[in-house]
Amino acid sequence: MNIAKEITRLRESVGENRRQFSDHTGIPVRTLEDWEAGRRTPPEYLPRLIAYQLAYEKLAGGQGEVVEPSTVVVEDPTPTPAPGSESSDANMEVYLL
Repeated sequence: MNIAKEITRLRESVGENRRQFSDHTGIPVRTLEDWEAGRRTPPEYLPRLIAYQLAYEKLAGGQGEVVEPSTVVVEDPTPTPAPGSESSDANMEVYLL
């Protein structure tokens, strides 16, 4: 199966139109249109990556429970220095969820 047909099959498997699938995956609508029409060719790994995303969402119980990868939690393990005291460089840890 060629890549364009595979992307179309994946989109249709979740019952979404191109606009919805674009919002769902973060792939621009125009890019999806070009891929599905065969005007551009996506990387070979892309259908597999989209399939993994859809499978993960299904296992996680739906899109509403998936944590967006851009969510950042910042923890500062050092106490805030008192006003007027010397401040040291605080070690900040950033975690992507």
